[in-house]
Amino acid sequence: MPINRAALGQQTGTYSHPVDARWTMAYAASLGDTAACYLDTTRSDGVVAHPLFSICPEWPVALASRDLLRENGLTMDEQRRAVHATHDSHVLRLVRPGDVLHTQATVIGIESRRPGAFVTERFDTIDQHGELVARTYHGMLLLGVDIVGEPPAEGIAAIVPTAPEARLEPVREQAIAIEPQLAHTYSECARIWNPVHTDRAVALAAGLPDIILHGSATLALAVSSIVAHEAGEEPARISRIGGEFRGMVFLPSTLRVSVGAPQESAGALVVPFEAFNDRGEAALRHGHITLTQAAV
Repeated sequence: MPINRAALGQQTGTYSHPVDARWTMAYAASLGDTAACYLDTTRSDGVVAHPLFSICPEWPVALASRDLLRENGLTMDEQRRAVHATHDSHVLRLVRPGDVLHTQATVIGIESRRPGAFVTERFDTIDQHGELVARTYHGMLLLGVDIVGEPPAEGIAAIVPTAPEARLEPVREQAIAIEPQLAHTYSECARIWNPVHTDRAVALAAGLPDIILHGSATLALAVSSIVAHEAGEEPARISRIGGEFRGMVFLPSTLRVSVGAPQESAGALVVPFEAFNDRGEAALRHGHITLTQAAV
Protein backbone atom coordinates (compact mmCIF):
# COMPACT_ATOMS: atom_id res chain seq x y z
CA MET A 1 0.00 0.00 0.00
CA PRO A 2 1.18 3.59 -0.47
CA ILE A 3 2.57 5.41 2.52
CA ASN A 4 0.86 8.66 3.48
CA ARG A 5 2.80 11.91 3.85
CA ALA A 6 0.64 12.57 6.90
CA ALA A 7 3.34 10.62 8.79
CA LEU A 8 5.65 13.62 8.50
CA GLY A 9 6.33 15.11 11.90
CA GLN A 10 4.97 12.15 13.81
CA GLN A 11 7.06 10.82 16.69
CA THR A 12 7.53 7.56 18.50
CA GLY A 13 7.44 7.28 22.23
CA THR A 14 10.63 7.80 24.19
CA TYR A 15 12.64 4.69 25.10
CA SER A 16 14.96 4.82 28.10
CA HIS A 17 18.10 2.77 28.70
CA PRO A 18 20.35 2.75 31.75
CA VAL A 19 23.91 2.18 30.52
CA ASP A 20 26.44 0.17 32.48
CA ALA A 21 30.03 -0.87 31.83
CA ARG A 22 28.94 -4.41 31.05
CA TRP A 23 27.00 -3.15 28.00
CA THR A 24 29.60 -0.69 26.70
CA MET A 25 32.44 -3.17 27.13
CA ALA A 26 30.49 -5.97 25.48
CA TYR A 27 29.71 -3.78 22.46
CA ALA A 28 33.39 -2.95 21.89
CA ALA A 29 34.48 -6.53 22.56
CA SER A 30 31.99 -7.92 20.03
CA LEU A 31 33.82 -5.86 17.40
CA GLY A 32 37.19 -7.22 18.51
CA ASP A 33 38.08 -3.70 19.68
CA THR A 34 40.11 -4.14 22.85
CA ALA A 35 41.32 -0.56 23.29
CA ALA A 36 41.91 0.28 26.95
CA CYS A 37 39.51 3.23 26.81
CA TYR A 38 36.65 0.75 26.23
CA LEU A 39 37.71 -2.13 28.52
CA ASP A 40 40.10 -1.04 31.28
CA THR A 41 37.90 -0.07 34.23
CA THR A 42 40.99 0.80 36.34
CA ARG A 43 41.60 3.94 34.26
CA SER A 44 41.41 7.11 36.35
CA ASP A 45 38.55 8.47 34.25
CA GLY A 46 36.88 5.10 33.66
CA VAL A 47 35.79 3.62 30.36
CA VAL A 48 33.79 5.13 27.51
CA ALA A 49 31.56 3.58 24.90
CA HIS A 50 32.50 3.03 21.27
CA PRO A 51 31.61 6.09 19.12
CA LEU A 52 28.82 4.16 17.35
CA PHE A 53 27.29 2.86 20.58
CA SER A 54 24.32 5.23 20.24
CA ILE A 55 22.97 2.89 17.58
CA CYS A 56 22.12 0.45 20.40
CA PRO A 57 19.48 2.59 22.16
CA GLU A 58 18.30 3.73 18.71
CA TRP A 59 17.24 0.21 17.74
CA PRO A 60 13.96 0.13 19.73
CA VAL A 61 12.86 3.47 18.28
CA ALA A 62 13.77 2.26 14.79
CA LEU A 63 11.34 -0.62 15.32
CA ALA A 64 8.72 1.70 16.83
CA SER A 65 9.00 4.05 13.86
CA ARG A 66 8.12 1.20 11.53
CA ASP A 67 5.01 0.55 13.59
CA LEU A 68 4.21 4.24 13.23
CA LEU A 69 4.59 3.99 9.44
CA ARG A 70 2.21 1.02 9.45
CA GLU A 71 -0.39 3.33 10.94
CA ASN A 72 0.13 5.49 7.84
CA GLY A 73 -0.31 2.83 5.14
CA LEU A 74 2.75 0.59 5.29
CA THR A 75 1.89 -3.12 5.32
CA MET A 76 3.71 -5.75 7.38
CA ASP A 77 5.11 -7.32 4.21
CA GLU A 78 6.42 -3.94 3.05
CA GLN A 79 7.94 -3.37 6.47
CA ARG A 80 9.88 -6.61 6.14
CA ARG A 81 11.36 -5.31 2.87
CA ALA A 82 12.54 -2.06 4.44
CA VAL A 83 16.26 -1.41 3.91
CA HIS A 84 18.46 0.69 6.18
CA ALA A 85 20.05 2.73 3.38
CA THR A 86 21.90 5.65 4.99
CA HIS A 87 23.23 6.56 8.41
CA ASP A 88 24.51 9.92 9.62
CA SER A 89 25.24 10.09 13.34
CA HIS A 90 26.30 13.33 15.03
CA VAL A 91 28.18 12.50 18.23
CA LEU A 92 27.93 15.28 20.82
CA ARG A 93 29.87 13.25 23.36
CA LEU A 94 30.78 9.64 24.02
CA VAL A 95 28.38 7.60 26.12
CA ARG A 96 29.70 6.52 29.53
CA PRO A 97 28.60 3.89 32.03
CA GLY A 98 26.16 5.50 34.45
CA ASP A 99 24.34 7.40 31.72
CA VAL A 100 20.59 7.01 31.37
CA LEU A 101 19.72 7.56 27.73
CA HIS A 102 16.32 8.58 26.39
CA THR A 103 15.76 8.16 22.64
CA GLN A 104 12.91 9.23 20.37
CA ALA A 105 12.37 9.13 16.60
CA THR A 106 10.73 11.79 14.43
CA VAL A 107 9.74 11.27 10.77
CA ILE A 108 11.23 14.26 8.95
CA GLY A 109 11.23 13.21 5.28
CA ILE A 110 9.20 11.11 2.83
CA GLU A 111 10.22 11.27 -0.81
CA SER A 112 9.89 9.18 -3.93
CA ARG A 113 12.92 7.32 -5.26
CA ARG A 114 13.09 4.97 -8.23
CA PRO A 115 13.12 1.80 -6.03
CA GLY A 116 10.35 3.07 -3.73
CA ALA A 117 9.66 5.51 -0.89
CA PHE A 118 12.63 6.95 0.97
CA VAL A 119 11.90 7.84 4.59
CA THR A 120 14.23 9.96 6.72
CA GLU A 121 13.93 9.76 10.48
CA ARG A 122 15.78 11.73 13.13
CA PHE A 123 16.78 9.87 16.26
CA ASP A 124 17.49 12.10 19.25
CA THR A 125 19.24 10.65 22.31
CA ILE A 126 19.47 12.76 25.44
CA ASP A 127 20.98 11.94 28.81
CA GLN A 128 19.66 12.11 32.35
CA HIS A 129 20.46 15.82 32.46
CA GLY A 130 18.45 16.59 29.33
CA GLU A 131 21.59 17.15 27.25
CA LEU A 132 21.76 15.87 23.67
CA VAL A 133 24.26 13.02 23.37
CA ALA A 134 23.68 11.92 19.76
CA ARG A 135 21.47 12.89 16.84
CA THR A 136 21.20 10.44 13.97
CA TYR A 137 19.61 10.88 10.56
CA HIS A 138 18.42 7.42 9.53
CA GLY A 139 17.49 6.84 5.89
CA MET A 140 15.19 3.90 5.12
CA LEU A 141 14.18 2.68 1.66
CA LEU A 142 10.74 1.07 1.38
CA LEU A 143 11.08 -1.05 -1.74
CA GLY A 144 8.16 -0.87 -4.18
CA VAL A 145 6.14 1.49 -1.97
CA ASP A 146 4.36 4.53 -3.44
CA ILE A 147 3.53 7.80 -1.68
CA VAL A 148 0.13 9.46 -1.31
CA GLY A 149 -1.40 12.37 0.57
CA GLU A 150 -0.22 15.78 1.59
CA PRO A 151 2.08 16.70 4.46
CA PRO A 152 0.44 18.03 7.63
CA ALA A 153 -0.82 21.61 7.39
CA GLU A 154 1.64 22.81 9.99
CA GLY A 155 4.47 21.27 8.02
CA ILE A 156 7.88 20.22 9.31
CA ALA A 157 11.30 21.59 8.54
CA ALA A 158 13.07 18.56 7.08
CA ILE A 159 16.57 19.80 7.84
CA VAL A 160 18.92 17.00 6.85
CA PRO A 161 22.62 17.91 6.94
CA THR A 162 24.57 17.35 3.77
CA ALA A 163 27.56 15.04 3.88
CA PRO A 164 30.93 16.77 4.17
CA GLU A 165 32.88 17.00 0.95
CA ALA A 166 35.85 14.68 1.01
CA ARG A 167 37.36 12.95 -1.99
CA LEU A 168 38.37 9.34 -1.41
CA GLU A 169 41.88 8.74 -2.67
CA PRO A 170 42.90 5.65 -0.69
CA VAL A 171 46.09 5.88 1.32
CA ARG A 172 45.45 2.86 3.51
CA GLU A 173 43.60 -0.44 3.27
CA GLN A 174 42.85 -2.89 6.03
CA ALA A 175 41.56 -6.44 5.76
CA ILE A 176 39.27 -7.34 8.66
CA ALA A 177 38.36 -10.98 9.30
CA ILE A 178 34.61 -11.51 9.73
CA GLU A 179 34.42 -14.55 11.98
CA PRO A 180 31.49 -16.96 11.57
CA GLN A 181 30.00 -16.11 14.99
CA LEU A 182 30.24 -12.32 14.69
CA ALA A 183 26.59 -11.68 13.77
CA HIS A 184 25.45 -13.69 16.79
CA THR A 185 27.80 -12.02 19.27
CA TYR A 186 27.09 -8.56 17.86
CA SER A 187 23.33 -9.15 18.10
CA GLU A 188 23.55 -9.94 21.80
CA CYS A 189 26.17 -7.36 22.75
CA ALA A 190 24.52 -4.52 20.82
CA ARG A 191 21.03 -5.73 21.82
CA ILE A 192 20.06 -5.36 18.17
CA TRP A 193 18.14 -8.45 17.15
CA ASN A 194 16.95 -9.13 13.63
CA PRO A 195 16.76 -12.85 12.78
CA VAL A 196 18.09 -12.44 9.21
CA HIS A 197 21.47 -11.92 10.89
CA THR A 198 21.41 -15.03 13.06
CA ASP A 199 18.77 -17.49 11.88
CA ARG A 200 19.64 -19.14 8.57
CA ALA A 201 16.09 -20.41 7.99
CA VAL A 202 14.71 -16.89 8.34
CA ALA A 203 17.39 -15.43 6.07
CA LEU A 204 16.69 -18.00 3.35
CA ALA A 205 12.93 -17.43 3.65
CA ALA A 206 13.59 -13.71 3.16
CA GLY A 207 15.33 -14.44 -0.15
CA LEU A 208 18.87 -14.02 1.14
CA PRO A 209 21.56 -16.56 0.22
CA ASP A 210 22.56 -16.88 3.89
CA ILE A 211 22.70 -14.87 7.11
CA ILE A 212 24.42 -11.51 6.70
CA LEU A 213 26.29 -9.18 9.02
CA HIS A 214 24.43 -6.15 10.39
CA GLY A 215 25.15 -2.97 8.47
CA SER A 216 25.81 -1.23 11.77
CA ALA A 217 28.45 -3.84 12.65
CA THR A 218 30.16 -3.27 9.29
CA LEU A 219 30.14 0.47 9.95
CA ALA A 220 31.38 0.04 13.52
CA LEU A 221 34.33 -2.08 12.33
CA ALA A 222 35.33 0.71 9.95
CA VAL A 223 34.99 3.26 12.77
CA SER A 224 37.27 1.18 15.01
CA SER A 225 39.86 1.04 12.25
CA ILE A 226 39.81 4.82 11.79
CA VAL A 227 39.95 5.53 15.53
CA ALA A 228 43.06 3.35 15.77
CA HIS A 229 44.88 4.76 12.76
CA GLU A 230 43.57 8.23 11.87
CA ALA A 231 42.28 9.47 15.25
CA GLY A 232 45.35 8.59 17.28
CA GLU A 233 43.37 6.07 19.38
CA GLU A 234 41.22 8.94 20.71
CA PRO A 235 37.56 8.05 20.09
CA ALA A 236 36.43 11.32 21.73
CA ARG A 237 37.72 13.14 18.64
CA ILE A 238 34.90 11.66 16.54
CA SER A 239 31.99 14.06 16.06
CA ARG A 240 30.20 12.58 13.04
CA ILE A 241 29.86 9.17 11.35
CA GLY A 242 28.05 8.64 8.07
CA GLY A 243 27.73 6.48 4.99
CA GLU A 244 25.50 4.53 2.64
CA PHE A 245 24.82 0.81 3.10
CA ARG A 246 25.11 -1.17 -0.12
CA GLY A 247 26.20 -4.81 -0.51
CA MET A 248 25.94 -7.74 1.89
CA VAL A 249 28.72 -9.04 4.14
CA PHE A 250 28.59 -12.79 4.69
CA LEU A 251 30.05 -14.92 7.48
CA PRO A 252 32.80 -15.97 7.51
CA SER A 253 34.49 -13.59 5.09
CA THR A 254 36.93 -10.73 4.87
CA LEU A 255 35.95 -7.07 4.91
CA ARG A 256 38.29 -4.66 3.17
CA VAL A 257 38.24 -1.08 4.45
CA SER A 258 39.69 1.57 2.15
CA VAL A 259 40.57 4.86 3.86
CA GLY A 260 41.57 8.24 2.46
CA ALA A 261 43.78 10.88 4.03
CA PRO A 262 42.09 13.25 6.51
CA GLN A 263 41.01 16.45 4.79
CA GLU A 264 40.41 19.81 6.46
CA SER A 265 36.82 21.04 6.48
CA ALA A 266 35.37 23.86 8.60
CA GLY A 267 38.03 23.58 11.27
CA ALA A 268 37.78 19.80 11.53
CA LEU A 269 39.21 16.81 9.66
CA VAL A 270 37.07 14.56 7.47
CA VAL A 271 38.25 11.00 6.85
CA PRO A 272 36.60 9.42 3.77
CA PHE A 273 36.30 5.65 3.57
CA GLU A 274 34.54 2.76 1.88
CA ALA A 275 34.25 -0.94 2.68
CA PHE A 276 34.04 -3.94 0.36
CA ASN A 277 33.05 -7.56 0.88
CA ASP A 278 35.20 -10.45 -0.26
CA ARG A 279 33.36 -10.54 -3.59
CA GLY A 280 34.68 -7.08 -4.33
CA GLU A 281 31.22 -5.53 -3.89
CA ALA A 282 30.78 -2.29 -1.98
CA ALA A 283 29.30 -2.86 1.47
CA LEU A 284 29.61 0.83 2.46
CA ARG A 285 29.83 3.76 0.07
CA HIS A 286 30.55 7.45 0.66
CA GLY A 287 31.64 6.82 4.22
CA HIS A 288 32.84 9.83 6.20
CA ILE A 289 34.04 10.37 9.73
CA THR A 290 34.62 13.86 11.11
CA LEU A 291 37.38 14.35 13.68
CA THR A 292 38.14 17.31 15.87
CA GLN A 293 41.70 18.51 15.55
CA ALA A 294 44.14 16.68 17.84
CA ALA A 295 45.19 18.54 20.96
CA VAL A 296 48.63 20.12 20.67
